[in-house]
Order: sequence, then structure tokens, then C-alpha cells
Amino acid sequence: MTASQLLEDSHQSLDVRPDLTDAMSAAWEGLGRPGAGFNGKQRLAIARATRAALADDDPLPPWVRPSTVDGRASDPDLAPHLADAVYRLTLHAKTLTEEWYTDVLSMAELTPQQWIEAIEVVVTIVSIDGFAAAAGLPQAALPSAEAGEATGSANNVPAKPAKHHWTPVVHLEDDVDGQYGGAPMVPPVVRALSAVPSSRESHRRLISAMYMDGPDMADMDWSRGTLDRRQIELVAGRLSSLRECFY
Repeated sequence: MTASQLLEDSHQSLDVRPDLTDAMSAAWEGLGRPGAGFNGKQRLAIARATRAALADDDPLPPWVRPSTVDGRASDPDLAPHLADAVYRLTLHAKTLTEEWYTDVLSMAELTPQQWIEAIEVVVTIVSIDGFAAAAGLPQAALPSAEAGEATGSANNVPAKPAKHHWTPVVHLEDDVDGQYGGAPMVPPVVRALSAVPSSRESHRRLISAMYMDGPDMADMDWSRGTLDRRQIELVAGRLSSLRECFY
């Protein structure tokens, strides 16, 4: 089943907003396209590793490297250290440390921008597969890999170190591409993937559809669909607590 078929089925069985299905379709099809730091084949390998971790019925503890145990995270298109990192990011995000992050970049020979792109792929799989599971739908088939090499455009973004992130981010005064829409203040969580504009845009679109858009957060009476703002925040807060979310 493709992403389009999954979303068509969701419309038949559920009353799903068009902006939600549009955002998921765009993010899903983008999995196979060359990104800033990985080509389409590599991005799909990260997607497969994420799914393999989610399907693990006896998850390894965070201190065990999965690629050294029964080949759980091995993939011919994914470097072993990156496969390990994707497994831990998917299942044990609450255990990550800055020291671990620095070690991963060194061992896997990744740039911070590539790590940001890996996060984008993991979040896309977790979010959309989670939607399918909650809706009682089967998982969508991953798209085909599109030809082409990584664009490398992320290297031209004026990202700098920040207090609230391990990865570099685009600061307000350097937002020449208008990622933040001229906002006078942008929360750290919104800046998190800004060093890779394509990843941030895919993530932003999913957040806007599944949660809310940035400008709406200032309105405590905002609502959409069947839930009002307070109910939305109750669900979001409970989920964050259960997952021990940093934010």
C-alpha cells in the first residue's frame, strides 16, 4: 500500500482533514528524494532502520549497539554507526546526551546537518506510521528512491551554535531565507532543524497539521476540528510525559 492509498483509506474510514493528509503525503514522498546530506537511497535506509526499531518486540537497552547483536540494525545502505544511532534515537531518545551525539558524529563521520536530516526521516516514519496504527490502517509502502546525489545546500545556511541545541541553528538575525517568517521571537524547539531548511520545512508542515502552527500558539482559545486548545495541550502534555520528552 502506498502513502496515497493509505490516506485515501483513512478518508473512507475516518473524517480526516485535507491539510493533514496533504502534509503526510508530502513528507512521505519526500523520503525517497535526495536531501541536503543524504541521497534518496540513504534516506530510505534510515526509514527502514526506524521501522525495524519500532518493530523490535524485545528492544535492546540504550547501552547496547544493535548492529553488533544479531544484525538488528544492519542495512547495506546504512553505515553501522548511523544504524546504531537511528535505533537509539527511535526507541531511546530520552537517554541521549551531548557526549553521545558528539561521538556519533565522529564515529559515523556525519556533519551536524546530516544528523538533522536523519532526525527528520525518523520523525516522519514515527509520526505517519503512528497515525496509521491509531487509525487501524496498514503501514504504507516506502516510496522508491529518486536518482540524484545529496544537494549539499545545507552547508550554505548561516547556522551557528546555540544554547539550547547540540546542533547548530539559524539565529533570528541570520534568517535571510525567512524560515521564521519575520517573527521577533522563535522558541528553541522551532529552531531545532533550521540548519537544514528542507528538513525543517517537512517537520514544520507535519507539526502544523498534527498539532498547530507557530502563530496559533499565542492564542489560548484557538481550536481546530473537534478539540479545543486546552484539550490539544492535555493530549500533547500527556504524550510528552509518557515519552519523557526533553522539551
